[in-house]
Amino acid sequence: MNAVEFKCNKMQDLLNRFEYDLKKNGKLNDEVIHIIEVLNMEINNYRTPSDFNEELEQRMDLTAMSIEALQYIE
Repeated sequence: MNAVEFKCNKMQDLLNRFEYDLKKNGKLNDEVIHIIEVLNMEINNYRTPSDFNEELEQRMDLTAMSIEALQYIE
């Protein structure tokens, strides 16, 4: 497994966990569902490039921060 796959898998696991928690707590509305769909698309887009460069790493970090922000939705 390369660095991109590893980071994508980690983000996907985190996103799935937050999605489950939001659903369990009744906070999964249309807007949040859309955000999750966009984040899923971003993660899948990262899986296609073969080289792990600085720009890709920065984009992945921003996506990871966006995923982590889901835990603060009220």
